Amino acid sequence: MCKAIEEMRNETARKTSLETAKSLLLIGKLTCEEIAQATKLTVEEVKELDGKKSA
Repeated sequence: MCKAIEEMRNETARKTSLETAKSLLLIGKLTCEEIAQATKLTVEEVKELDGKKSA
């Protein structure tokens, strides 16, 4: 696959993971660890999003 296309695909997947994590944080039923596992983000990334949510 062309490197540019692969980078675009990875960026799109990351944006999707971030948006999913934000939605799950708003629901408030899962821990940061559970959200990280579900979205393939790190726990630190999820906690950072959680901090931005309450700011």
